[in-house]
Amino acid sequence: MIISGYSSTPRSGSTLLTALLNQRPDVYMPFLSPFIELLWRNYKLWNEPEYNKIVPLEIKNARNNYCLEIVNSFFKQCTDKKYVIDKNWAWITIENRNIYEDLYNKKIPIIYIHRNYDDIIESYKRVLKQGFKGEIAHIDNVDHFINHLNKVYVNQQYYIENNPDNIVYIEYNDWCNKTKEMLKYIEVELDLEPYSYDLKNPTINTEYIDKLMGNDKLHVLRDASVYKKRY
Repeated sequence: MIISGYSSTPRSGSTLLTALLNQRPDVYMPFLSPFIELLWRNYKLWNEPEYNKIVPLEIKNARNNYCLEIVNSFFKQCTDKKYVIDKNWAWITIENRNIYEDLYNKKIPIIYIHRNYDDIIESYKRVLKQGFKGEIAHIDNVDHFINHLNKVYVNQQYYIENNPDNIVYIEYNDWCNKTKEMLKYIEVELDLEPYSYDLKNPTINTEYIDKLMGNDKLHVLRDASVYKKRY
């Protein structure tokens, strides 16, 4: 099982990317995953003073093997596909990158779709006007969204500037207007076999996702073969 990461700006086409990559028989990409948080907590626990005192001497150096088993165990519950692309904005942090490199002795390729900051806010404003109907409207106003966006955006830009060699970087306009080409680019960068995607029928359980996110229009999927920048 090979794990890559995905960490893009909000309102940047991640739902479409998830739907298309999951068409592949060899790739599993969850819409959103808590995995990196689970891995981080277990990895860090080994160095906590209170915990370290009670760890038997014979397993003090077993942290990496233990964490690799966590990786395998977590994703075995989800899929038997060969490749996993784990989706969480927190992949683009120096600390999480270092954990991955320590475990796997290589850099993690991270897919990143970048969209202009002002366009992201305008996109969200447009969706917000339609009204929240879900059970958990946890980003339910523009100010709240901007605070969330700032946290993500600043961390991502800092990481990209300092770690350009492991970023599979895609501009939002290219993703909208050159979807086929960008999918081929991802295949090359992740060393995946070529695949023919059905751009006219991307599918994902958007009703379930929007119920969790708190808006019934937040993750509408459009026909990717005519995917254009609308707002």
